[in-house]
Amino acid sequence: MKRLPYSVKQVPGATLGYDIIEYDQEKQPYEKPTFEGYKLDLSPTLENTGYQINLEKKTGGFFKGGKREVRLVRKENSRLLYALSIFPLVIGVVVFLKRRKRLVP
Repeated sequence: MKRLPYSVKQVPGATLGYDIIEYDQEKQPYEKPTFEGYKLDLSPTLENTGYQINLEKKTGGFFKGGKREVRLVRKENSRLLYALSIFPLVIGVVVFLKRRKRLVP
């Protein structure tokens, strides 16, 4: 694998997120790369949704603490994620309103 420079661009609109673009000096002469890294091609159409990556030393063996887990989120499952993330907020509002009702006659 080759270490390459990349630029990060925020996605406009309601999509939320970022595009990571391979840095090209000719196309982006007045910008500097945001970071350097290694490209992993993990398509959302792959069978597995979870992968483990281990950082390996040149001399062999693995770096301590160099294990990472990558989970792919498919767009068809995104509504469930939004619902789950909003659930604690709804519970908090209900508790707040009940406590307020008890305090205010």
